[in-house]
Amino acid sequence: MARTGVARMTDKTDVQAAVEHLKAWAKPHLSSAADDGWAPIAAILTALVAEKEQDIRKVTDDATRFLGDYHAAKDRAEQAEAGLAQAQENYMELLYGVSKKYPGESRHQTALRYIRQAESHHGGPARALSGSTAETTERQG
Repeated sequence: MARTGVARMTDKTDVQAAVEHLKAWAKPHLSSAADDGWAPIAAILTALVAEKEQDIRKVTDDATRFLGDYHAAKDRAEQAEAGLAQAQENYMELLYGVSKKYPGESRHQTALRYIRQAESHHGGPARALSGSTAETTERQG
């Protein structure tokens, strides 16, 4: 594959380095351009350098915004993971608090039955909730 002589720009510092290199190369030519009849080319090069500097500023601003959004999303995800881990730990504690489960029920269903029964004896909010699958079956049968 033939090389074109154009370096591939991989990040902001590569682009900035290329612009600085172009400025350094163009400076002596631009200063003598008016004397040598190169004024139109000097004007084009000056405009090109200014345009590339503006592009670098835009890319830098976009990257800064992107990184801020990324870090905020990462923080929210980490907080959600921590909340999920705590909820799982709490749920497992409730499930393993059930030493004997009712026949035909899972630990979850038995734990739910215990909670509802305890709250219904004390007039708690569980009365408003519907019964577990086994309770509903017993009531219907």
